[in-house]
Amino acid sequence: MKQIRRAIPDGFSRPALCAGLIVISALAVLLSFLLFPQKVLANHFFYPEGTDYWHVELLSGPKQFPKQEQCWVRGSDGREYYYENGVLQRNVLTLDNMYVGEDGARLERTSIDDYDMVTASRGCTVAVVSKSGHRMELWRDKVRVYSFVVSTGSRSAEGDKSVQGDRRTPVGEFYVSRKIPDSFAYLALNLSYPNIEDAERGLRAGLISEGTFRSITEAIRNHGYPSGDTVLGGAIQIHGCRAFTGADASRGCVEMLSQDMEVVFNCMEKGDKVIILP
Repeated sequence: MKQIRRAIPDGFSRPALCAGLIVISALAVLLSFLLFPQKVLANHFFYPEGTDYWHVELLSGPKQFPKQEQCWVRGSDGREYYYENGVLQRNVLTLDNMYVGEDGARLERTSIDDYDMVTASRGCTVAVVSKSGHRMELWRDKVRVYSFVVSTGSRSAEGDKSVQGDRRTPVGEFYVSRKIPDSFAYLALNLSYPNIEDAERGLRAGLISEGTFRSITEAIRNHGYPSGDTVLGGAIQIHGCRAFTGADASRGCVEMLSQDMEVVFNCMEKGDKVIILP
């Protein structure tokens, strides 16, 4: 104790010394943030451009890299990549409701054309889905009103739906043929698949009979519910998912967060148009 007392210069009290140490610590923290700027994004840390993240150990690395389970990293290509516990994530929905693709980068572009949607939604409500962009938008009278992350069939990347069991989400123009408030998937909108183009394709390929073709086309023209009990498949829905990850894993339906599905279900009515793009 005597040695400690001798180490304190004459004229300095203990409170003054403690205050000085606090000021020095605050200046050190401020300096570290100036040297290593970080942008907080929905509980994630966005590391500065040029950070060699692949050599940063979150649990034992330099103090300027905080211990975080999730973070965004800007790559040298200018794109944003998503990590959890130091591992690059692929084909998942992030906690801030973004989607990262096969290469781990955030998807920024979709196959949705705003000009086309302004035309398609004139005087009506339209839902448009971009399979490759993992995005659904709701348009009402030429205005985009909502945008959501979605997933589709587990083999949707292979193309359009052609037969039952191919686990692909169909591409084309459909309408809401039925609203299901008590679906096993929380809430669901049945779509008018197969449509007339699908029926024509099936007839040409010999997959369906003339009678089945007439039944489908009649249901479509009357804005009814076309039979899904054919080789072409059916029962394609937009529905909620209690354990939604964003990965394409359905048998052909469009899936989304249950809370997002509440919005879609309340905005869409039977007969409203649904456009699904590649």
